[in-house]
Amino acid sequence: MTSSRLSEESGRIFVHFNDNTELEARRLVSADRFTLLEVDYKAGCRYAIQNQLMSAPVFDLNGKVIGLVTSQCGTDKTKNDIKIGLLASHAQKIRDDLLEESKKEMKVAERSEESKQHEEGAETNSSAGTRFLLPK
Repeated sequence: MTSSRLSEESGRIFVHFNDNTELEARRLVSADRFTLLEVDYKAGCRYAIQNQLMSAPVFDLNGKVIGLVTSQCGTDKTKNDIKIGLLASHAQKIRDDLLEESKKEMKVAERSEESKQHEEGAETNSSAGTRFLLPK
């Protein structure tokens, strides 16, 4: 299950399942770090599942885990209704992670530059050499 490419359309959220079903999710709660969504998905199951609660990770299109799906299956013998609560903590978290990663990269680049300048300075000092005056 992934977030869909259609998600960019006017703030609507679509969820794409492995069987190529794509459904629009309802936004139940929205806060700074998470959004709780609900999707009604009909799964064709061979066996009746009695009120079993399952959970699985949700991946974005790049394979990164962006949330958790919990599903509650009913006991209908022909098809099971699955209500999915998607805790999508990805929006702000991904921004925070990218910012932190960029800060780390900047620090590494600064250290690398300082190290390079230090090496160049050491070469300059050593190439000047030391002069000794020998007594006559």
